Amino acid sequence: MSLPFGQIPELVGCDAEQAGEALQRVLASRSFQAAPKARDFLRYVATETLAGRGQRLKEFTIARSVMDRGTEFASHTDSAVRVQARRVRLLLERYYAEDGADDPIRITIRKGSYVPTFSASTTTPPQDEPATEWTEGPGLIIGRFVDLNSPDGKSAQSIGAAESLAHAFSQFPGLNVYGPISLTADDLGPGKEFPATTLRAQYLLEGSVRVERERLRVTARLIDLETSRLVVATTADRDLEQFSGFQAEGQLASEIAAQLGDYRGDLQRDLARPGRSARLPSTYQAMLLFYDYLDHNTQASAAAAEQALQAALSDEPGNPLLLAMLASAQVAMTETGDAGQAPALLAAVKANAAQALSIRPSGLAYTALSRAALLESDFATCHQEARRAIALEPTNPTVLFLAGYLLAHHGDWTEAINLIDSALRLNPRMPTYCFTLRALGSYLDGRWADALADAADTPEPHPYLGAVVRALALYRLGQHEAAVTNLAAAMAVSPHLEQIVASSDLYPEQVRRALLDGITEAKGVLPLADPPATHT
Repeated sequence: MSLPFGQIPELVGCDAEQAGEALQRVLASRSFQAAPKARDFLRYVATETLAGRGQRLKEFTIARSVMDRGTEFASHTDSAVRVQARRVRLLLERYYAEDGADDPIRITIRKGSYVPTFSASTTTPPQDEPATEWTEGPGLIIGRFVDLNSPDGKSAQSIGAAESLAHAFSQFPGLNVYGPISLTADDLGPGKEFPATTLRAQYLLEGSVRVERERLRVTARLIDLETSRLVVATTADRDLEQFSGFQAEGQLASEIAAQLGDYRGDLQRDLARPGRSARLPSTYQAMLLFYDYLDHNTQASAAAAEQALQAALSDEPGNPLLLAMLASAQVAMTETGDAGQAPALLAAVKANAAQALSIRPSGLAYTALSRAALLESDFATCHQEARRAIALEPTNPTVLFLAGYLLAHHGDWTEAINLIDSALRLNPRMPTYCFTLRALGSYLDGRWADALADAADTPEPHPYLGAVVRALALYRLGQHEAAVTNLAAAMAVSPHLEQIVASSDLYPEQVRRALLDGITEAKGVLPLADPPATHT
């Protein structure tokens, strides 16, 4: 029997019976069937709410009722409930964008609350148009993580590790994340229909947790479900003294997810290998061309990605991930292309990024707008959009690097270098230029050995910078012969080196001054040959 309107404040334009039917549709959906912990979480909070007990839902009661936590549960050291709530919100968003696009009742859980609201949908898609289902990249199942210290392999730490990894991977656009599911590679190998085939998943992440010698270690193995091949295994650990409870696991999960799930991570690189990429849908291949542009950062790679993404969007108009990628490729073409085409390209960047953000916000779209503002010398907007990207995806190394690079322009140099350092700690496979900017920061701090370790030759737009930082670090370390070689290399690429540094808008005044003073001092001491004459 349905409850009357008004008795349960979380029912908006529907009754309890209609809300219960909506709940069953969501729980039976593909996404929630593949995420049993999230399904149990939603079932519990929704059932309690429909029973009129929604206001009693607190973190402690959910932890004990759903997360198998005991009376010792402490929310300040155990983030399991908050992690699972974020996961449920993401799955609900995916469900209503795909299978549930035409559901008459929608379930939402606002941030900061665990009480769901059931609302009658105010918009109904035209009946002659199918519900929108966008390609978002490969599918990844978060499988079982075993506690090697536990006789049965199960513990709060192993369960928490899987939950934290599911949340951490879900922060990366371009991945469809399912689980955690208590299964291993043996359950999901070739020929096994569920859930790999049903979910169109290509990869499984399984692994273990162990506490040994006062360190918490999480080991993860990425498995190719098509062949049962081990793609990569990675390990992250921390001293237990530094963390308590699930805070450690959350940080370790972010580190593992960054190494595997980032645009330059092992999963995307494996997907791009020649034998496999040729069998992927055209939309995936357009995404892979975008990842290739991120790796090489050339006009040609940006143009190839832009062309493929335009074609993919003709098949999937409105796909927010493709729109954000397109805006990023177009702004790169603006930076290095024909100045006459810049106004039209910048207009396209802003339109595509704005459309992507209106559908589903992403750090990639915000950084595209930030880069467009930089090209227009609108530094306030540049910094504002970069900070929005950081706030949205604080553990995405590509976003952190781009935001750091953007904030370095007439911004806070220390903040910029700290962001770049965070990106490199999360994923050491960042572009060479990322290391060179960190090397410059180390040089300015007087850490010359660290600067030398990071400095490397860099691609455009600053091909001289790696050689200059290497030369100055070597000079400070007393290795003058090697310093001469590197400074000569920088001057061969950029004969008017001091003039280029002085006019660069990348560096704040104090950074430019330190570089120029170092170059002048080194040139006065080192036996440099005259640079080759240039001819007009």
